[in-house]
Amino acid sequence: MKIYKEIGLDTAQIEVFKKEKDDFFNTMRPIWNENRKTKDSLYKKLELNSSDLNVQVLLDQISDLDHYSDSFTFAHFSKLRDLLTVEQQTRFDTIIPKLVNLPRGRR
Repeated sequence: MKIYKEIGLDTAQIEVFKKEKDDFFNTMRPIWNENRKTKDSLYKKLELNSSDLNVQVLLDQISDLDHYSDSFTFAHFSKLRDLLTVEQQTRFDTIIPKLVNLPRGRR
């Protein structure tokens, strides 16, 4: 809610942002979970002396998931930005880079 106030959203915008946020997390949670599991599988390979091919497959999967996640996140924020006034966009453009770089548990 603090971010909504910092951007200067009105009540209608807040409702849209909340819905978009819920939709975003409903889509992304499974992707993040899959990526975490894939990374766990990768690092379990350390103890198994797995072949380089197995490791490369997992690294490629992680790369694909990261790419999808970053692309989807960028599209999400672009969509939200389009809903704002020029003044709000300026605030949004300052806040969002800081937000996406917070550790996941602090958002």
